[in-house]
Amino acid sequence: MLENRHSNLFGRLVDLSVIALFSLPPLYWFTRNWMIYPDGNRYLLEGLNLSGGKGYELFGAPAYPLRGPGMAIVIASIIKVVGADLDRVMWGMRLFCLIVPFALYFIVSKVSGRLAGVLAAVMVTFFGLQSVLTMGFTVDSVMMAIYLLSLLSLLWAVDRDSLPLSFLAGLLLGFSIITKETSIVGLPIALLAVLFFGKGLYTLIPYYLGAAIVATPWWVWVYQNTGQIYLVSTGQVAITRFIPELIALGCLSLLAIVIALLLIYRYRTLILQKISSYKTRRIIAWVIAIAWVGVITYMLSSGAVYSYKNLTLAEHIREDIIPFTRLWYLYPVSLLYVLWRLLVRPNPNWDYFSVVLVTWLPAVIVTLFFGFAARQLIAPQVFILGALGCLIADFIYSLPRLKITRFTSKLLWAPGSVIFLIVLASGVAQALEFVTEHRPEVAAPVYVHTYSQQVAKWIRQNVPNGQTVMLMTDRGGNYYIAEVPFHDALHHDWRMVDPVDLQVSSASSLRNLCERFDCSSVFWIEENTTTRNIACDFRLLGTDMVSKRMQELHSTYLVLMLQNETRNTAIWYRKLLESGKFQEIYSVSPKSSDTSFAGFRVFRIIDSASFKRQPIYITSSSLTSLNRCLEDPSIIERFFPQGVEEMK
Repeated sequence: MLENRHSNLFGRLVDLSVIALFSLPPLYWFTRNWMIYPDGNRYLLEGLNLSGGKGYELFGAPAYPLRGPGMAIVIASIIKVVGADLDRVMWGMRLFCLIVPFALYFIVSKVSGRLAGVLAAVMVTFFGLQSVLTMGFTVDSVMMAIYLLSLLSLLWAVDRDSLPLSFLAGLLLGFSIITKETSIVGLPIALLAVLFFGKGLYTLIPYYLGAAIVATPWWVWVYQNTGQIYLVSTGQVAITRFIPELIALGCLSLLAIVIALLLIYRYRTLILQKISSYKTRRIIAWVIAIAWVGVITYMLSSGAVYSYKNLTLAEHIREDIIPFTRLWYLYPVSLLYVLWRLLVRPNPNWDYFSVVLVTWLPAVIVTLFFGFAARQLIAPQVFILGALGCLIADFIYSLPRLKITRFTSKLLWAPGSVIFLIVLASGVAQALEFVTEHRPEVAAPVYVHTYSQQVAKWIRQNVPNGQTVMLMTDRGGNYYIAEVPFHDALHHDWRMVDPVDLQVSSASSLRNLCERFDCSSVFWIEENTTTRNIACDFRLLGTDMVSKRMQELHSTYLVLMLQNETRNTAIWYRKLLESGKFQEIYSVSPKSSDTSFAGFRVFRIIDSASFKRQPIYITSSSLTSLNRCLEDPSIIERFFPQGVEEMK
């Protein structure tokens, strides 16, 4: 027995060493190519604020509650260890993500053996979005690491009837949810695991208690700071429209529980005998899982507030999904294999693995049909590649038993051989890519990283510590600009100037705006097309709006992140200069033209100067929408005497 235990331990160490070895090429590639995308910059700044004792805030205000603080907490923890150095922080985050292949190994090896676990881990390392995302660390990667740890802990907890492990799994699920809300799809997994394995009933209590302990404070924080309920009235899904359905569902669920309890009490012996059957428990579990997936998919699809779809489904898949999902052509094979094992070789471990994959189906549907980025698919892709690892392992195990001379055997052997060779060849190609010089085609994040350091350095040298510095960027630029205050390392108080949001449906809405600001100073209007189901939604910006915001915060300096001439910030730059109210005192720009990023501009406000009236920049489409909403073109002339500069 002791010998077997030592042998198993040695085998595990060998497996983990192999996974670590195959993780080296992506890490080497990371040293040459890492970059930060917009959302990553926002999380960096939130983490810096947390580590510095400023709380969970962004630009002097509570962080936007679209997403929880999990990512920021991880970053803050790393900053506490390595300091506020971006290179060291990014390396800490990258190493944190190595949890993904190792956790997947333990899950898959439990499901289908050690070889399958190693193959799954290696494929995720080489072909997963995880490897692509090394160039721009994202919240999806962190969520995936934490979520896999939760699944692994739960698997061990149910297997061993361990209450502490179950509590740990719940804590990790809660942390995964407050890292990225999409992991809430895993809520029923504990119940389903208990049904599949037929044990571990009491582990449900500490599991859901742990999840509640972590997640509930975030719900309280959101309500205290916004007066709204997280995921109900905030976020990318408007659940408030489903209140009647949710109440009805809650009542039906309560009624079902009462009836079930009465039936168990009356016919407890017979029912317990039936439930003890694996077949019965399995059917119940899969009915619950399918119902859960159906409800989540309906709510996400019907309640979506944002849609980024500007391509057809085929175009979106071809241009936005496939380039980032390596081995995509093997995904149908992997899914068919999952289904085949469910039907032909059912067992609790495989049921557990499969249902985890199935619960992520809503994320796949929404990503495809609403135009979201491929990184939203990181979770289902991990499990699909895990299943592919199981398939290849099954094929390798079957080789000694196959008689290739027989026609039927050839039919079974040939597809497995093809898949194995494709994966092997792709792995070699990927390894060669990792160890060769490669720079991202999209250069903007690289330039932002370089020049944001220069701007932060200039601010530290020329603006006294503790003073407020304003930032300004278009929403299209997102949070790239957050890297500037990160490099400043809390030496100054950084705030944001945002365009004013206005639902223009009548003259009274414009009148209210003009009572707050001098409308004759407005120089830019744009229809906000990112929101769904919100009519007559516009964004406005003017000299008086900017200067009043700066005066409120006793700020003298304004940093504008400039984008190419087709973006709004280029218009703002020109208008601010022409207004006579702002003086440009510092600038940095990339010399290359292969990027949408055009540098930073630092302005000093001239308090003594009065602004010059300038025509409002507005596109033809936005002007048409504005006239339609107001139903009277004369209203525009009445409130905006500076006139309109209509652009095609």
